[in-house]
Amino acid sequence: MQTFTPSLRAAGLVVSAVLALSSSHAADAVTPAAPDKDPLPVFDNSITLSGQGNWVSGDKAAFQAENWTSKKGLGGIEDFQLTKDLKNDVSVKADGHLLAGSEDYLAHLNVSKNDFGSVDVGYKRFRTYYDNAGGFFLPTENTSIPLFPRDLAVDRSKFWAEAKLTLPNAPVVTLRYTNELRNGTKDSTMWGASDYTGLTGTYYIPASAAAFNNNSSPTATNISRFIVPSYLQLGERQQNLEANIKHTMGKTTLEIDFLGNRVDNMDTHFFDRYPGEVRLPPISITKNTTTLVAPANFWRMNNEISVYDQLHNQVDTATALAKIETVISEAVKVHAGVSYQHVTSDFTENRPNFTTITYPTATPTGFVIAPSYQALGLVGGAGIKIYTANIGADFKIGRDLFLETGLKAEDFYGTASDTYQTVAAPAVSATGVMTAATPANIAAASRTKEKSLTPDISMRYNGVKNISLYGTAEYKNLWGKERTINQYNVVTGSPNALNDDVNENHGRYSIGASWVPCGFFTLRGETFYKDHQNNFQDYVSPPNFALGYKLKGVKLTATVKPIPTLSFTTRYVYQTGTMQTSGNSPSGTFAEYQSMDAKSHNLGETIDWTPIKQFYMQANLNVVFDTTSTAYPRAGSGTATAGGNDILRNADNNYTNGSVIAGFVVDKATNAEVQYSFYKADNYVPTLIATGLPYGASAKEYTVTVGLKRKLTDKLVAEAKIGYLSSKNDTTGGRTNYNARIAYVSLQQAF
Repeated sequence: MQTFTPSLRAAGLVVSAVLALSSSHAADAVTPAAPDKDPLPVFDNSITLSGQGNWVSGDKAAFQAENWTSKKGLGGIEDFQLTKDLKNDVSVKADGHLLAGSEDYLAHLNVSKNDFGSVDVGYKRFRTYYDNAGGFFLPTENTSIPLFPRDLAVDRSKFWAEAKLTLPNAPVVTLRYTNELRNGTKDSTMWGASDYTGLTGTYYIPASAAAFNNNSSPTATNISRFIVPSYLQLGERQQNLEANIKHTMGKTTLEIDFLGNRVDNMDTHFFDRYPGEVRLPPISITKNTTTLVAPANFWRMNNEISVYDQLHNQVDTATALAKIETVISEAVKVHAGVSYQHVTSDFTENRPNFTTITYPTATPTGFVIAPSYQALGLVGGAGIKIYTANIGADFKIGRDLFLETGLKAEDFYGTASDTYQTVAAPAVSATGVMTAATPANIAAASRTKEKSLTPDISMRYNGVKNISLYGTAEYKNLWGKERTINQYNVVTGSPNALNDDVNENHGRYSIGASWVPCGFFTLRGETFYKDHQNNFQDYVSPPNFALGYKLKGVKLTATVKPIPTLSFTTRYVYQTGTMQTSGNSPSGTFAEYQSMDAKSHNLGETIDWTPIKQFYMQANLNVVFDTTSTAYPRAGSGTATAGGNDILRNADNNYTNGSVIAGFVVDKATNAEVQYSFYKADNYVPTLIATGLPYGASAKEYTVTVGLKRKLTDKLVAEAKIGYLSSKNDTTGGRTNYNARIAYVSLQQAF
């Protein structure tokens, strides 16, 4: 079962061996066997029935999203395996599973015949969960807008069919078709605005009818923040049809591929701005009098806007490629390839807005719904042609030096254009009568011509005793022209083309060594450097712009095995770099600006211990220090209350995570296993709420499980696990905290 695997956090919780209640066979590979007979054999033909119950307190939607499992649990056929040899060298393999609750299904069949070929057909589907939480503010009002459902889910499915012909002394021919779907709803980080934040600023609040008429009397009140949840409705399909021919003649291998790909997506983004705001009650007033008294919550009278953005995109890609490889001698091997790719894209879009217009009159409603369009009837398309060629050679020089060289050339040509209408919100009179706005007709276009050359080389040298040296170098040089016609009104305006000379340089270099001075110690070290530079020069007018980064670092790995039953693996990665931007300053001169520095330390430790044949243990610990600096505190001015340097703050992504797994043999028919994992981050700075969104993550999570696996008979194995999960998230103001108790049982029957 894949359904109990904890989610990988954006902070980088991907390094340690995290806990999975469903990893029923994870311990089998390391669990020692009894001298006489394996107590827990691995069956070729078997069926496993299992069930998992989840008892969650707190935020059930967050539990589902982080653990990719239903809040109630699941059950069914966890695994089915069948291997059968038939007559005439024909073999059949089938596997699958069916887990209701998590909507996780697989049906797979493979039939093959020696010296003839095979047929492979399958279908799989699984569900992923999302938590549409939106934004939060602490310690002000702990605000959230429960506008949309929290527990969202997307179903991903794939069907494939492959036929392969493998006749002796003939080309190997493969035909493959895949059809992938993605349907459902998931959260989006494009949040809508709300002023239910408790933050103070300066807004207009009329204290009287006269003040209302002349727009005076500014007063401190609530500030808007983009914290309202939004979600995506997905309807996506991707199809691939591939034909591959591969043939070896002597020392030469030729391979030809034809690939057709179609993407057909209809996605809709739903979001609201200022939902549920308090509106002015219907009251009678007389202009130019002083009888009006504004309600205390008058400043929350923003006009609510409901928006959905529906985009239909269809992309067809045709690719043809051929590659050849020849072994000239034991010391020389050459290879070459060419490819052609043609891409066409058609897209349509509509983005209607429905605005709640509030006006202070004596009408029965006090507001009306006014529709408008940011994009009405958008129609566009794009076309791309890419020609690619590469050539290379591999050399063995003497006994110890190996070189791999290559050169890649690419020619890119792309065009795109679109046209649409914008329709402003209609004018609303004091009586609520709406007058439609005149549409604006907008068009835009672009054209890109680029060429590039990319040489690369890699080296390995084993001529020094106990040391292996290696290195790689790759440099890409790209040049071309871009022509852009920015959006313009086709009725009242005219196209204004912007032409740029484009130059890009990308360099990636590394050199390292592996040292094995003795049987119980290994040290591997590597240093790397990355250099990226983009330059856009407008040759019609003076402006130009450059963007680039330079990163360097070192990777170290040491493995120590002082005794056969104990080993230590230590990993350390250090990376630092700068990102620069440059352009014309306000005075018109060209200048460079350093925008960000990035620095990270990643330290990890793994301990493997098997003191006796009946016991094993593995521990992992990772400590990461990761900081991306901005112009803070060098740029900006003013106090924290007024913004100043606090608006641009350094981004910290420090965290610690680890895990421990231990297993032991209870008796000849029973194994036991205990697992523990944790994650901790403390980067949230709530004092930044007044000047920006404090995105830094702060959370504490841990998981504990205990399991038993017992052979009941020679063909029947039972397993049971219980677990406890705890998650506390300061970044969301505790709104996504949860505790969960989980129980899992399974029976595996061989046949």
